[in-house]
Amino acid sequence: MAAHASTINAQFLVNTGDNFYWCGIQNTSDFQVATDWLNPYNDASLDIPWYGVLGNHEYGYNVSAQIDLSTLHPNWIMDDHYYTKRITVTDSVHISMVFIDTSPCVSEYRSSSSSGWDPCGSQYPTCSLTNDPSDDFEGPCKFHENIISQDCSTQFTWFKEQLSSIPSDDWVIVVGHHPIDECDVEDLTSALQDHGFDLYLNGHAHTLTQYTVDGTGAYVTTGAGSLVNTADQLGGTAARNLTKAKVEGAAHLDTNYGHSYKTIWNQKVAGFTAHSFNDDYTQLTTDYIDYSGNVVHSFTVTKGSSPSPSPSPSPTGSCCHYSDSSCNEGDVCCKSNCDDPSTCSYTEYGCTGSYGQVHNCQWDGSTCKVGPQRNEL
Repeated sequence: MAAHASTINAQFLVNTGDNFYWCGIQNTSDFQVATDWLNPYNDASLDIPWYGVLGNHEYGYNVSAQIDLSTLHPNWIMDDHYYTKRITVTDSVHISMVFIDTSPCVSEYRSSSSSGWDPCGSQYPTCSLTNDPSDDFEGPCKFHENIISQDCSTQFTWFKEQLSSIPSDDWVIVVGHHPIDECDVEDLTSALQDHGFDLYLNGHAHTLTQYTVDGTGAYVTTGAGSLVNTADQLGGTAARNLTKAKVEGAAHLDTNYGHSYKTIWNQKVAGFTAHSFNDDYTQLTTDYIDYSGNVVHSFTVTKGSSPSPSPSPSPTGSCCHYSDSSCNEGDVCCKSNCDDPSTCSYTEYGCTGSYGQVHNCQWDGSTCKVGPQRNEL
C-alpha cells in the first residue's frame, strides 16, 4: 500500500472501520494504536490525512477514544461518530465526503438478544483472541450499551440534511462501515439513492467487492486489510463464518426495505482500493489492488452516471481438479469429469466450499481460479 500510495502521490487515505480488533481501544494511549496503526503504516507516503469511520468492533470498548486520537495524531481524522468533509481538489473541483456511523443502524446490534451482537454476543462473548470467557483481554466488553447509546434516527435526519446541502457540482462520496443495505433501522439506502452519489465505500466484509443495490450505483467493499476469508486463518471454519461475503438477492438482513444486493465482482484476497481522477476530473477510477500490488479489478465512474465495470478476462490456463496432487496458481478450478477451463469452472458457492479450498481456489467475479499455494509444514 505504501508503494502504491507513493506511485500515485496519494493525497489522503480513507479507513472503512474495524480499526482495532477485536473491541477497539480503551484510551488514546492503548498499545494497539502503535501496534496496529502507527508502526505498520509509518512510510512517508502514508504520512497523509487518514479519514476514518467507526466499525462494529470499535463499540466493544471506548468509542470516544478513537474520536479523541486526533488530539495526539493530527493525521487521524474522525471528527465525531458521523461528520462531513469538503475536500478541494482544484479551484473548481471539490469532493463532498459524508462519513456515517452504520453500526447503531443495524437492528440485530440493538436487539436485546445477544445472538447478533458482534463482538461480545453469544457466539464470541469476550474481547479475547482465544475466546476464553475468563479472559477479558483489556477489559469487559460494552458493545451493546455503547450501541444503544446512539440514536440512528437522529443520524438519519442529519444524513439527509447533509446530502441536501452538498453543492451540485461536487463529487459525492459516502463512507460507512457496513454495506449500505445492511442498515435496517432507518432506510439510509433510499436516502442515498434519492439524492444521488458517485461512490459509496464500506468495509465490514473481509473481501474486495464491487456491488450494486437495486441494480444500480457504484458500491465498493474494501475490507480486506486483515482476516481475509481463507481456509488457513484463525482455524478455518470460524474465521470463514465471520468474514464471508454477502449472498446475492435480498440484503443480508431480513428487514431491508425491499432493497436487493448484487455482486458485480468479488475476490477474497488481502488488499485495498485506490481511487484516481482522470486529467479533467470528469471520471473517477477505482482500482482493486491485492497484497502483491497487482491491480485485480477496476471500474470507472463518470460524474453523475452509473459505473461501467471492466469486463472480466476469458479464463486461461488448465483445469485444476480437487483430486489433483498439485495445481498452478491461475489455473481454473474445474468440476469433476469436466476438462474445459472456459466452461467447467466451479460456481462461487463451490469455489468457497471444501473442494475449492483444497487448492485455495478464489472467485474473481466470474471464474473460480487457483490462488497462491500455501507451504505445508
